[in-house]
Amino acid sequence: MLPKLLSSVPWQIYQAYQRGPHALFRLFEETFGKVALYGPPDPDQQQRTIDTLSEDITRLKA
Repeated sequence: MLPKLLSSVPWQIYQAYQRGPHALFRLFEETFGKVALYGPPDPDQQQRTIDTLSEDITRLKA
């Protein structure tokens, strides 16, 4: 029974709990993604990020 417990989600949650709140948030982010914790990013912020990355790509290609 122990091998099943070690690979189960409750065991992962318990281990994260033992390491503290930061570990629990990290497990949650990895499992469900940042959108589940913080909501979707602001559309304007998304566009600014896209524009910045596009400029970086153009600059690096030159």
